[in-house]
Amino acid sequence: MVLVTLGFVWVVLSLDGANLAAERSLAHDNVLLMIDREPFDLAPDAPVSFSGISGAELVIPAADLAKDPRLETAQRHQLAAHLRAGLSASARFTDLSGITHTREVRPRHARLSDFDGGDWMGLASALLGALFGLAVWASRPQLPAALAYGIAGGLLLASALTYRMYLKFGLLTPPELATTTSVLNGAVLHAFGLAFVFVFLLFPKALLTPRTAVAAAVASGIVALSVVALGQFIDARISYSIQMVEYLALLALVCIQFWIGRKATILRPSLIILLATILLGIALYALTVLLPESGLVKVTLGEDAAFPLFVLIYCGIGIAIVRTSLLSLDGWVRNIVLSVAFLAAILLVDIALLTFVTRQQDVALGLAFAGAALVYFPLREWLARRQERRRLAVVQHALSRAADLVFAANDQQRSESWRAAVEASFQPLEIETDPAPVKVPAIGQNGTILRLPSLGGAPALLCRHADGGRRPFAAGDLDTAAALIRMTERLIATRDAYLAGVTEERHRIARDLHDDVSGRLMISLHRSDTDGMRQDVREAMADIRTIVTGLAGKPRELADLLADLQEESRSRCEAAGFSLDWPPDETETGCPLDYAVYRHLLALFRESVSNAIRHSGGDRVTIRTTLSHGRLSAQISDNGTGKQEDTLQRSDGGHGLDNCRLRARSLNGHFAFEQTPTGSDARFDIDLSATPAATDPGH
Repeated sequence: MVLVTLGFVWVVLSLDGANLAAERSLAHDNVLLMIDREPFDLAPDAPVSFSGISGAELVIPAADLAKDPRLETAQRHQLAAHLRAGLSASARFTDLSGITHTREVRPRHARLSDFDGGDWMGLASALLGALFGLAVWASRPQLPAALAYGIAGGLLLASALTYRMYLKFGLLTPPELATTTSVLNGAVLHAFGLAFVFVFLLFPKALLTPRTAVAAAVASGIVALSVVALGQFIDARISYSIQMVEYLALLALVCIQFWIGRKATILRPSLIILLATILLGIALYALTVLLPESGLVKVTLGEDAAFPLFVLIYCGIGIAIVRTSLLSLDGWVRNIVLSVAFLAAILLVDIALLTFVTRQQDVALGLAFAGAALVYFPLREWLARRQERRRLAVVQHALSRAADLVFAANDQQRSESWRAAVEASFQPLEIETDPAPVKVPAIGQNGTILRLPSLGGAPALLCRHADGGRRPFAAGDLDTAAALIRMTERLIATRDAYLAGVTEERHRIARDLHDDVSGRLMISLHRSDTDGMRQDVREAMADIRTIVTGLAGKPRELADLLADLQEESRSRCEAAGFSLDWPPDETETGCPLDYAVYRHLLALFRESVSNAIRHSGGDRVTIRTTLSHGRLSAQISDNGTGKQEDTLQRSDGGHGLDNCRLRARSLNGHFAFEQTPTGSDARFDIDLSATPAATDPGH
């Protein structure tokens, strides 16, 4: 098809031509004369005198110069013969402003620069439409409607080529060539209309069998071609009226298809769009071509402005055939529909202005653009905001249903919540459990189904027909499904982390109550001295306060903790007959501690003080602390016999000192116990910013 288009350009460039061209302007009721691309406005009956032709002066009315090449007059024939011989002539004429001009008229071949923007736009649009038709046929070769659509694409290109060639004809074009091209263009246009009639006889529902539809199309084609062949002998308006009948038949078929599918939830919304598209295309073609050619409308915009719209409408029907779910107002298809509607509105307003308000095309087109824009852009913005509000509402509803899935109590509730979340996101006509679960979201059957994997204990789902059957599933739905799954998985991970934290916190409370409070109270039950029992109760209450503080989850200042420890240690020492020497340290303020850290720190101090009181055999405890760069160093000394370690080994098997070493190690530090000639020293150095493991002792 690309080679055919290039061949057409070569044929046009090889045609004989002249530097003179003329065309009739219906909008201004004058003749536009172009000589070497210089424009002149002439009255239709203004005489144009040509001198230098067989020694005589040839006078031709301006309207005759702008006539159809098929309607050649004797004067035009004489001028054309003179120019074909390679000779030139002098043209003399008076324009509408009363100025007389003299210009040389000479033969010249067509040039590539003679193709203007409208020519290239028309050729490119037709070529793309034809290639799109072939692509549709290749994607659905088993559908007779797709074959007819592909043929219609070839006819679309043929109609554009013959029409563009006819526009390039001029004074030197033989009438026979102009007549042949005109007949061929008419035949192609009729065949194009009949091809679409055949398409909608079979799509989306088969109204006839393919054989019967072909027979009907052939019979109609014979009648249409007969009219085209007799076009030179009958009024041209009859041919255009037959074209109008063909397109009305096309519209009737679409209406029948709509009536048949009106009760089908899946087809009805798409058929409405398809009906509106066909109606728009027929209305545009009637207003821009058929009615002006029939003489019912005096103003025409020509096919330059309308042809790209026809191609877009043609491609829209192709999308319907390929996707089998017909057109959709979703995503880029919606944008195409809005753009086509915008351009169509411009054309319609332009025609109305040219017909009833002004004859100036530039003014009418500018007013049409302004008027359509005043409606189009606010409408587009409103639709975009409405779509965004709808999307946000869908997302919020889906989030709510996903949260229900995460915190559901059993599998049945999780399954119901997952279905509700999918329903909120895609609004499918049907949702069922997928018999062949997938691991990732997938679209199947040309967009009619969406398959979703199992999630959080809920089964895999299979969805049919998005938005209540109004559209097929598309790539955007895969993104939405993936985002919904990721969001739900994050909620599940957050839930699991929360439950793990709750479980660990329960275990911590149980360990602390068992290891500290319960142990102290159990020992207190077996004591015979009242002071010892009181001391155990005080320590148990201190442990309970520590546990409760940990439940609040708030950091505790190191200065407050050491102050409490100092008071607690002083009370314990006095009850046991010991004195305590623990001077304050100003560097100990302004350091918040997590619960796990200060729980270890409490245990280190309490264990060291308890060992000194119970096993040293002395009467004095000395404590020194130093804080530097986030590390706390402490020394707990006594004035005992210096054999405390041996006593500890015999009393608890060495677990107390070993636990202190483990606690210090979990805080990126160390613990050491040394015997001295005057007693014993317990030393530890720890990192207050460390994060102890959950399995560390005492945590």
